[in-house]
Order: sequence, then structure tokens, then C-alpha cells
Amino acid sequence: MKIIPLIIVTLLVIVAVFASWFIATSETLSLKGASLVNAEIAIIASLGGLISATFVISSFLHTNESFIESQRPQLLIQVNYNNNFVEPYPNNPNQNVRVATIFYRNVTRNIFHDLTINITVSAQNKVISLNHLFTPKMTMVGTDERYRKLNTFQELKVYSLNIHDIALQGNAVLLSVGYSYTFNGHLDEIDVNTYRWDTESMTWIIV
Repeated sequence: MKIIPLIIVTLLVIVAVFASWFIATSETLSLKGASLVNAEIAIIASLGGLISATFVISSFLHTNESFIESQRPQLLIQVNYNNNFVEPYPNNPNQNVRVATIFYRNVTRNIFHDLTINITVSAQNKVISLNHLFTPKMTMVGTDERYRKLNTFQELKVYSLNIHDIALQGNAVLLSVGYSYTFNGHLDEIDVNTYRWDTESMTWIIV
């Protein structure tokens, strides 16, 4: 964006130099003395005006772009744990493990009109979407914050996927978190964080 005005100015200077050379050497125009000087001055004045207009328009477009960008909402999204939320471990119903909470907050004062949170679990060449935990294309006003419980074992039991056993075998189990939304007519897809299942703490740890 910043180099475009410089390119335009360079082209204007080239055109002005060519025009000056043309009127000075043209046998058809045959400008001499004061007429030639006036013509050269007119070319220089026009060049100065066009250069000024170029930078004024460029500055306006840059300011407008900055203003539009300032209206962009941004989401903070994290996988946390709350000791008040537990679920039974599948292989031992008498053992409880902490439940993950997906915390998300609009860190700007701008509004999301169609926020969609994307959650996937990857293990053993399988990619499982957990997007159903969240309402798609939701509205979220500025500074609003929410959380959603993620009962990891309960959600993945439907897919016959025991991530703890898989991780114990030395295989990576990853939880990817991101979101998408429309801004200024364009769909933006943001990959936020990736977490790995830790067999010792039995929690998701950021990679």
C-alpha cells in the first residue's frame, strides 16, 4: 500500500520529463522564448499538483483503512480447568478427572455478528469436530465473556475414541481451537491454539 504512491509519483515524473522534452523539441509546436518557458512552468505546476493529490488521496485511503481495521472484533479463547467441574474416568468410574472449560472473551468493544468457534480433536489419523458444543454464527457484543464445559471423555465416547489410552501408547492427541467470523465482507478464519493431551495430569496442555 505504501509503495503505490511512490510508483505513481515516479510515473508522473517520467511523463512530465517526456512532456518537457517533447514541447522543447517539437517542430510542430515550435515554442520559443517566453512561450516555451510558460509551457515548462505549466508542466512543473501540474506535476506538483498531481503529486500532492496522489499523497492526499493515499493518506485518506490509509486513514480509512485504519479506521475500518479498528472496528475489527477479536476473540480471546483458552482451554482452562475448574476444580468444581469433574467427570468419571471411563476405565475407572470411581476416579474423577477435571473437566476442561473453554473460556472465550471478546477483548474489543466491537461486536461479532456471526462468530463460529471451531474445536477439533486429532488422534490416530482421525479428526473429530466438536463444533456442536457452540452455537454457529452467534452474536457476541464487545467485552462479553463466556465459557463452555468440555467433557472430553463423554464427548469422544460417541466416536469410540479413548484419547488417554492412545496417548499412553505414545501417540499425539491434539485439540485445536480457533474461530471464524465475517468482517468487512470477508470471512476470517483464525487458528488460535493447539493443546496436547497430557497423560500425567490428564489435562489439555498448550503446545
